[in-house]
Amino acid sequence: MGTNGNYPITIKASNGVGTDASQSFTLVVQPNLQITSANHTDFLVGSAGSFTVTTSGTPTPTLSETGAALPSNVTFVDNGDGTATLAGTPIAGTSGSYAITITAHNGASPMPHRPSP
Repeated sequence: MGTNGNYPITIKASNGVGTDASQSFTLVVQPNLQITSANHTDFLVGSAGSFTVTTSGTPTPTLSETGAALPSNVTFVDNGDGTATLAGTPIAGTSGSYAITITAHNGASPMPHRPSP
């Protein structure tokens, strides 16, 4: 099993007549769909805050949020480009922890996990 990265390949063709043909090609192996941003953030009551959720994967994923209701005046927005934003100014009385789940989905079938030998 290969690893993520760029792999330069040269393709050569020969038919025994004239000059051989060759073409350089780069195979790019990308990681499976992943959420790449931190798994937590802090907002201060009464202060504007913003946190960007980032992802990797092809095709570009959409993001959604489920779980506890967010504090008043804080929203979750899928930006449509593989990122999402948590932003707003939490109001008085909303301090505490809010356990949410952010899900990235790109419609591609997940690759099976194969443990390293």
